Amino acid sequence: MKNRQIIRMLTLTTCLLATVALAGPIAHLENDSSPPITPSSPDKCLTVWCQEPANLFGIESQISANPPEVVTQIADFVPATDEAITMMKWWGGVMQGAGPVDSFVITFFRSAGCTGPSGEAIYVRSIPSWSEVDLGEGTIEYTATFSAVPMDAGENYWVSVQALMDIDPGGYWVWHSAELELCPAMAKAPSYGILDWTQVFPFIFPDVPELVERAFCLYTDGAVTTVAVPWGSLKACYR
Repeated sequence: MKNRQIIRMLTLTTCLLATVALAGPIAHLENDSSPPITPSSPDKCLTVWCQEPANLFGIESQISANPPEVVTQIADFVPATDEAITMMKWWGGVMQGAGPVDSFVITFFRSAGCTGPSGEAIYVRSIPSWSEVDLGEGTIEYTATFSAVPMDAGENYWVSVQALMDIDPGGYWVWHSAELELCPAMAKAPSYGILDWTQVFPFIFPDVPELVERAFCLYTDGAVTTVAVPWGSLKACYR
């Protein structure tokens, strides 16, 4: 296992820092830290929270059966509205393989502050289909709608995005980075001995401050938490 991890980490890119080779999940590090230009946010949806990519750094967040590996990245947010989240945009890409990603899993947790989630997940959404925009430089912008996730305005939550894809032969899916807004992003990675929620920076990758936060945006179509979301409203978000 140790030799397999060493090989993975050393073959990422020529700019991978030796000091983090055994620190944790697969990381994608770039010399050019300028993020690609991203399309504008959907104008028919209300923004609940948004932190766009700040650089070209990314870190593995994936569920793989071959070989068995689960790496979970989480980032926190505070919704600006009580209206339910019905759409998410996030940024990442596949490395050391051609994919494709089979599906995504988006998970929401209540927060216990910067120590991580308070208890188990409160909402889990399986994402079998989504739209993609290739921004170049190994960055894909993903957008998906899903059944409503109720929110309490002003409360703190954590959200996770994981790709369901076998490492062999698909490769690694990495979630790209953003500027720090609230608490530093955290991870669990049992394959690497990281059994509890741990801050990616400065604890897992102490020499890579660019990995401090993940890039994502959350939207609502205006449906209140107690009303079922009509399909027509969902479609309006991505027309």
